[in-house]
Amino acid sequence: MHGDLLVSKEVNKELYMWAQRQRAQYQRLQKGKHSRLTDERIRKLNSISFDLAISSRKWETQYSALASFWRNN
Repeated sequence: MHGDLLVSKEVNKELYMWAQRQRAQYQRLQKGKHSRLTDERIRKLNSISFDLAISSRKWETQYSALASFWRNN
């Protein structure tokens, strides 16, 4: 156990894809679009500390690295 719910595509492709779909549905919901992710499903995912917003955080991390690279070069 790694202590997180970041499923590797190499370890379990089906579960990885499912997790990605949950995050995509959450992003749709955040934008006010139709989503299959209900409040109950969000509650269940939150109860096991599933990070629904990881792609947003990943983008911010990559952007920060790019900005740092730009400043130093």
